Amino acid sequence: MSLRLILAATAVLGFSAPGQSALAQAVLTSASVAQTATPDVEELDMEAASARFKTRMDALKAELETVVATHAGHPDAMSAGIDEAIARYKGDIDAFANMMDTYFVTTIESAETDAQKQEYQGVREQVVPMLRALPEQIRAATLEYANTPK
Repeated sequence: MSLRLILAATAVLGFSAPGQSALAQAVLTSASVAQTATPDVEELDMEAASARFKTRMDALKAELETVVATHAGHPDAMSAGIDEAIARYKGDIDAFANMMDTYFVTTIESAETDAQKQEYQGVREQVVPMLRALPEQIRAATLEYANTPK
């Protein structure tokens, strides 16, 4: 598993609440993940999936910016708009979290040493729950942003 893949997977977490991006950085810092010289097919597939997921999260971010701008001063309408936007992307988030989880399980099973297995399991235990919590984190971060005086 390459550091590039984990960076791609966690890059989208910068979208979420401020503490989440720090947590993602801690995962990367604490896991001394070995980089492979030549990525395998599964890794390349995950990198491509990560890029597609980031594109979807960028689209969600743009939608949420529009919701916040459109419903400024109308908290109920803003909250409803945020929920509607997030709901349209929840399937993408869930699918990507499941894909990452499966990838980590496969990587753990094929690890050559117990130390690698533990390392990958530690990363899995950090990254997958962050992805699964992303809808709630995005909602909280968007409301926090909307309610911050400009």
